[in-house]
Amino acid sequence: MIIEQALATYRTILAQLTEIEQLLSSHDTEAMLEKYQQMMDSQHQAKELDQEILKLLPNVNDPTRSTKILDLLDLMQKIQTTNHRLMPRIQGIMAVYKSELNKLKQGSSMMRRYHSHTRQTGKLLSSSG
Repeated sequence: MIIEQALATYRTILAQLTEIEQLLSSHDTEAMLEKYQQMMDSQHQAKELDQEILKLLPNVNDPTRSTKILDLLDLMQKIQTTNHRLMPRIQGIMAVYKSELNKLKQGSSMMRRYHSHTRQTGKLLSSSG
């Protein structure tokens, strides 16, 4: 059933967010990016399932009585809470990386502008003395 698939997908997203949170302290950016991409794939799948669930809701007498729908809403709330908790930490890490990248770009730009003021003409060397 669609709701079970959605529940499984949202559980996966919550688990992936928890893994990302653990990776934040290790600053393992490659693992974070990999986990982030997996989470984005799961979110895309969840979005498709959500569309299917929205089509079915008008046919349900009282959706607030369905324990599966309530479980789904609870998972969504947990994901939102986790997102709010992680966002400041992720923004802080991104700010550090952005600053470091700007410094590297600035240093590279300075090196390109540096020119030696010596004459660059070659002279013949003679060993015939």
